[in-house]
Amino acid sequence: MAASGGAVVLKTVKKIIVQFCPFESNVRSTREFLIMVGAEKARVTNRNCEVITDVKHDQSEPTIDITFLDGERLVMKGSKLTTQEMLSALQTRCSAKDPQAKAGDKNFGGTSEVNQQASIFRHRKISTSAQCCVEM
Repeated sequence: MAASGGAVVLKTVKKIIVQFCPFESNVRSTREFLIMVGAEKARVTNRNCEVITDVKHDQSEPTIDITFLDGERLVMKGSKLTTQEMLSALQTRCSAKDPQAKAGDKNFGGTSEVNQQASIFRHRKISTSAQCCVEM
């Protein structure tokens, strides 16, 4: 399993729906993502966040549908991304939406590591957006 660079923080997340067919060969990263967001360390960061698992037997593509508190959605296709890429996308969005994280960025003056990661993710998303990520 891929190790995350830090703790998963679900503070700004309302709901995560993880959908996959366990008999397909391309679900490993999706299942690892589910383990990370379902872990107790992540769950204590937002007890109101729903983590819903939808296990199918229809050869469907593994998808992760994240709904944030402000109504924005992020849909990721698990077959096209690694666990680390999905966690990074989630944490980048969560950090951008967290007012406390934004206040911390101002204290350091200049570009924070989170902003740099967001820039990297935006670049990657542009090059692969048709295949893996959809913002709604």
